[in-house]
Amino acid sequence: MKTSKELRFPPSVVHHDKHGLVAQLTALHNDRSLKVCAVMYLGYRATTEQSWCGRYRTAAVRYFNSDAKVVSLFGVLVRDVAPAERDLAAAATNIANACCPDTRVALYGLYLPPDAIPAGPQHAARGKRKGSQS
Repeated sequence: MKTSKELRFPPSVVHHDKHGLVAQLTALHNDRSLKVCAVMYLGYRATTEQSWCGRYRTAAVRYFNSDAKVVSLFGVLVRDVAPAERDLAAAATNIANACCPDTRVALYGLYLPPDAIPAGPQHAARGKRKGSQS
């Protein structure tokens, strides 16, 4: 999940080299240890009291039987600007080209009213964040 107040399309948080949405989803696809952590995290919480326990078990069996290739990845971009298809179009193409056919990827854009995302140090220009040294 990435949030951006930036007035460019797509915002830099989508394609940023190491920490962008595309890089995160590609890393989740390529790094088996990250996937195992996610499967284990959910597995510890998939108790019989949970309504989703049966679905988790079915998905876990499919995952392990596929050599860790059958996965679903979800990316979310939250913005407080007018909706723009180009925010995620190139990202979708890049991720589709990087993933194997058994991987399902969904990208969602959540567009809030203008100025709905509060300003804060996470939205300040690099080097100008509160407490940073110049």
